[in-house]
Amino acid sequence: MKDEPDKTLPPSTPVLIGAGQFMEKGKSPSVSLPPMGIAAAAGQRALDDTGAPKQVAAALDALVSVRIFPDSWNRPRDPNPFGRAENPPFAIASRLGAEPELSIYGNVGGNTPQKYINEMAVRIVRGEIEMAMVVGGEALKTAQLAVREGIDLDWQEQDNRAFEDRGIGESLSTPHEFAHGLGVPIQTYPLFENALRHRDQHSLQSHLAAMASLMQPFNAVASQNPYASYGEPRSAQELATVTAENRFICLPYPKWMNAMDGVNQGAAVILTSVAKARELDIGEDKWVFLHGCSEANERLLVSERLNYSSSPALGMNTRQALAMAGKTLAEMEYFDIY
Repeated sequence: MKDEPDKTLPPSTPVLIGAGQFMEKGKSPSVSLPPMGIAAAAGQRALDDTGAPKQVAAALDALVSVRIFPDSWNRPRDPNPFGRAENPPFAIASRLGAEPELSIYGNVGGNTPQKYINEMAVRIVRGEIEMAMVVGGEALKTAQLAVREGIDLDWQEQDNRAFEDRGIGESLSTPHEFAHGLGVPIQTYPLFENALRHRDQHSLQSHLAAMASLMQPFNAVASQNPYASYGEPRSAQELATVTAENRFICLPYPKWMNAMDGVNQGAAVILTSVAKARELDIGEDKWVFLHGCSEANERLLVSERLNYSSSPALGMNTRQALAMAGKTLAEMEYFDIY
């Protein structure tokens, strides 16, 4: 017997009704998808996941495109050697057969996928929108290989429809910081890590072992994930041992403890209201509720941080999201840590 729907839920309650991932690997750059193509492929899988892809695509009235890496550091958006989509949200929407009224190209930041999920959920509650997709994709591996192999790519797409570009935002560093070796992640995060090493009174070798012990379970998960670009199983000892392959990138991080940006990956989620989900006959077995969320920023400039071994904003976010959900950390079964 089919369970009766919960009639006590407010109609404006936001629910996630579809999610999709896409990865491209082992293809020649000449036949690989551009960034917006990868994002759209993930978006299509999210639509398919709803069980009503055509109806949901037609109902999408908001689409947020997560800002791609090549547009995240230049001021303004300088020309890409292979061209680019001048209107990222509609480059994705057009591939999906969607015509959103609200189209946003996100600002810079690795936190923005969750940030825009939060924002779209709030807008759904307020009745400003009914159906939203948050989607992103990168083709950095293709670009790297194309440059290396001397292959010319044509990623240029023109679309004159209006969209909201949230921009690159404030500068993440100052000329003074750049002069002293700060300004890009490969320099800044090792500073934080060495502050943690000092706080914990670790030698370099003991800290390598501690980091490897922390990261090895993540590697174990990646080794079983078909969407992992670097899923080769590695022991904690392998992660901690510096070799010609696992060389130091920036002390104290060997290669396999770094975030690997050479990937072709995309992901998407679709949110709507309980009322709209019922209107489109999206079964409640597809609904995922956002139980708690939060947003806070550290001091933007590294030189103005309180210290380099703690994250007050991260702690505040965690406590607030758990409080909103009425849950404790011990009750969490899964963690997705950026």
